[in-house]
Amino acid sequence: MNKRFLHLLGGGPLLLGLALGCDKFPTADDVQKTVNSSVNNAVETVKQQIDLAGSIEVNLGTVSSIRTSGCYLTLGGPVEGGPGVLQLKSYHDASGESFPSMMFWARTSTIRPTELAGQKVTGHLFVQVEADGPVWHTPEDQAIELSIDSSSEGVFKATFTGGKLATTADDSLVDVTGSVEGALP
Repeated sequence: MNKRFLHLLGGGPLLLGLALGCDKFPTADDVQKTVNSSVNNAVETVKQQIDLAGSIEVNLGTVSSIRTSGCYLTLGGPVEGGPGVLQLKSYHDASGESFPSMMFWARTSTIRPTELAGQKVTGHLFVQVEADGPVWHTPEDQAIELSIDSSSEGVFKATFTGGKLATTADDSLVDVTGSVEGALP
């Protein structure tokens, strides 16, 4: 293509791309989603650094305490008249996951955060200390109990009161205890 022609059109890669038929530019919606995700991750990182995002702490047998710098509670459901689902994660969304990382999910009789206090739920816990390390997980035929201590004034507090975790490294089992504190949604 003639350089003089490109210069008259203002030159640059955008016009060159258009002149050559490239039409794979991001849409305004794509750009907005990327910006929103980046801003949300930055906000959550700051909350974690100044200890406003809560934490999940577990003790795995004789292994020293493992603590995350975030705790995010979500409640969903009920699905087709069934129970609701409680989910605790150490990260706001998957793109902001850091390590150690934890996730717990359980079925619950309510989807209202303020109605959780005093309940005990059983579910599955996953713990990964390092990005490429083994995952500690609840065996399929077992469950972890979470006792919900309080759920008011914008704060959720709970205690892991019983259960075992296996590791993907060698399937060995350890007892698990711990605590949870995070902001209500």
